[in-house]
Amino acid sequence: MIIPQFVAHQTGRYTVSYRCASATLSHSLDVFAPTLDVKAEGPLKLASLCLETHVTASGRLLCVAFGVHVLDMVTGALLGDTDTYFGMSQGIAVQDDLFATPAARFAQLYQVGATGAPEMLSALPPQGCQQLAFAGDHLYMTTNTQLVLFDIKDPKQPRQVGCLSGDLHNVVPLELSGKLYALSIRNVRSFELSALTMGCDQAVPPLSQVDLGGEDSASNWVTQGGFLYGASEHGLEVVDARQPMALQKVLHLDMPISAIAVHDGKLFVSEEILGGGRETVYIFDLSDPAQPRPIGKWNATDDASFAMTKAKIWVTTGDQLWSLTVK
Repeated sequence: MIIPQFVAHQTGRYTVSYRCASATLSHSLDVFAPTLDVKAEGPLKLASLCLETHVTASGRLLCVAFGVHVLDMVTGALLGDTDTYFGMSQGIAVQDDLFATPAARFAQLYQVGATGAPEMLSALPPQGCQQLAFAGDHLYMTTNTQLVLFDIKDPKQPRQVGCLSGDLHNVVPLELSGKLYALSIRNVRSFELSALTMGCDQAVPPLSQVDLGGEDSASNWVTQGGFLYGASEHGLEVVDARQPMALQKVLHLDMPISAIAVHDGKLFVSEEILGGGRETVYIFDLSDPAQPRPIGKWNATDDASFAMTKAKIWVTTGDQLWSLTVK
């Protein structure tokens, strides 16, 4: 016997689960009236398939697909690429025209040159880089056993200035009273705030901690107005970090998300559609940051990723580039 179960969300969606014996199939239904007019211009055919994208300060498109390919955003042509490859579970970090990549041995720091070709500036030990995040003149790097903080005022000669031991992932840089801290996932399920020390062998208890629950932690995090928004195949997590010493989880939304971004007070997420091949981009209003409210959507032709600039919202679907306008 098949038994449908309906779960309503304050965000204007229903999740319908069909249960038959031990098998469960879930499907989401929209129950909101879009108030945004979403228009897409494109697509521009790109010279490479893109699974993750970023835009540099000089207007180049960084296309991630087992390496980093630098593309012209007018013609879609390939301008240059890195000579290192890494797994797709590992993303890159971008700041202005600098970008950092994980690699099999050491993380590497690059600069996009005047012609668009990437120039490698330095390699960052230790081995086994998992994730990277810029914070002004500093770069955070996580491995399987530690989180390391580098001073990159001179990107050709980075200096290690902090460390934190443990199995830490998905680091979000945070500055309090002029001192750098790390918000990170420990042991998959808890989000914690920690201070960094000079020695990696020192055990440092977290300053604040919140249990995220669920089967797995969100793998991509963005920030807006003191709130953290995390996305994974298990859903959207919202954490109130306005008081970092008292982190609080305020919302979980069931929807499998492959990409997330914030732009002009709005949250953009790409929901994976059962069976793959297509995704739906949802736009949420963040006037109440603890309760994102859906106000628009756009049907993508393939797996979508976002690349935001101050002026534009870019979406890549496979080897195609779109420009979204929302009013």
